Amino acid sequence: MNDVELRATLAKLVKQIECIDAKISQMPQVQIQVSSRLLPTLLALQKIGSGTATQVSRITQRCRAFESKNLNELCLMGAVSKQKVGHEKVFKANASVDLFNVAALPHSIRCTSVQH
Repeated sequence: MNDVELRATLAKLVKQIECIDAKISQMPQVQIQVSSRLLPTLLALQKIGSGTATQVSRITQRCRAFESKNLNELCLMGAVSKQKVGHEKVFKANASVDLFNVAALPHSIRCTSVQH
């Protein structure tokens, strides 16, 4: 490639990046703070779109009960929605959560949850 071709290719890439940036900036975004133990759960759910605690636990390699607890905490925070499908609870990551702006907090800071 000569210098002119490189400049043309670079100009195309810059235009594509600007177009993507414009689309992203129009999307509604919510910044949340989650503890570092909840982040793998949120990322796994985002990866599969929606799923049960069992499906998330297969990705994170952690026990189902732990993932169920984490998913319910994320639901209380508003990062995840939950609905019952048959006998199972299916969780879905909210599209408005921007994973690039998720701040991981240390383990010592815990999310508040309602005790029943």
